[in-house]
Amino acid sequence: MKLGMFTMPSHPPERSLANGHEFDIQTLVWGDEYGFEEAWIGEHHTSIWEPQPSPDLLMIEGFRATENIRIGSGGFLLPYHHPAELANRVAMLDHISGGRLNFGIAASGLPSDWEMFQVDGLGGENRDMTREAIDCILHLWTQEPGWVHEGKYWKAAVPKPVEPGLYHHLKPL
Repeated sequence: MKLGMFTMPSHPPERSLANGHEFDIQTLVWGDEYGFEEAWIGEHHTSIWEPQPSPDLLMIEGFRATENIRIGSGGFLLPYHHPAELANRVAMLDHISGGRLNFGIAASGLPSDWEMFQVDGLGGENRDMTREAIDCILHLWTQEPGWVHEGKYWKAAVPKPVEPGLYHHLKPL
């Protein structure tokens, strides 16, 4: 049997954000020591019980503090990230992790997050944005220079090289 864990991460509201972050790093270290194969970290912006607006910050520290466990976002809330920016961050994170990154995504389900980012979750806009972002991210990693995306929610491109050293090069392992 293979073991994995998911952390939202949940913390009592009276715990400071910094102390909660340190506890989450320790939890990842324990998971690695106990032989867990993977850990998933959620993203939330408005839940005081689940204060993790940037799972990649915890993931990078987790990669540096562990040796074997794969760590993933469970998941990056795609309506709240520009696809090109997230594609580049995830690619860089994959390289820093040595290939131990699991790239998880989600559409977001908290009404308070929808309101913060002005996304119509009840009408399904979050799901539409997620579908478009997935397509865009995958194309940013696979298409040749000159590819352009002009969607309903996002615009992005794989730029043509301007001169040596100025081209899209951030792709996952």
